[in-house]
This record gives sequence, structure tokens and C-alpha cells, in this order.
Amino acid sequence: MRGAFLHVPPGLGSSSDPVTFQLHCCGLNGPDEYKYANGSLPNSCCLEEVRPCMKREYESYYHNGCVSALYEFMVDKSKVFGAVVLGIALVELFGAFFAFCLVSSVKNSYRRSLYA
Repeated sequence: MRGAFLHVPPGLGSSSDPVTFQLHCCGLNGPDEYKYANGSLPNSCCLEEVRPCMKREYESYYHNGCVSALYEFMVDKSKVFGAVVLGIALVELFGAFFAFCLVSSVKNSYRRSLYA
């Protein structure tokens, strides 16, 4: 997952870190979900130029939660996703139509060969 689709810097270890890094978010509903003893946040919550970051340094981390960021991402990409699904459905329908034509042609060819 680290190579093909997402550019994730080295040192991000958790399985949610690539999503957090790509969507520029922190935690499910915000950075308040992280309760580390020293007040630090995971590296994926920090801005690219500020690592490691602390909760008390307000400008050094992402503030929106990943649930809302993922929802916004899906809404933004829904038209592209819908167009791809519609294109695949049309290809499938054309394939089914030509398959029915082929079956009909084979049946008619067989019937005509009986009368010849």
C-alpha cells in the first residue's frame, strides 16, 4: 500500500497512517482522540514540515477528523466513480446483446441446415 497509490513518507507506522497522511486529517473525529502522556501526536497528524508535533502547538497538526475528510473525498470523487461504473455497465450490456445475437444466429444456422 505504501508504493503504488499513496506517497507516504518513511516512518509512518500505523495502518491508518497512509489514509491520515493522504487526507490531511487526524483521528476519527479530530486530534482530541489521542491522549499521549507527553502531549505529542502521531507523525501522520503533523504537517509535513513539522515533525514531531505537540497538541499545544496549534498550527503544527491537522485539526479535522478523518471521518469528515473521507466523506468529503468520496463526495468529490463520486462523479468519477459513477462514470466508471456506468461505462462498465454499458460495456456489459453491449456484450450481452451481441451474445444473444450470436446465440440466435447459431440456432438459425442449425435450423436452416436441417432444410438444406
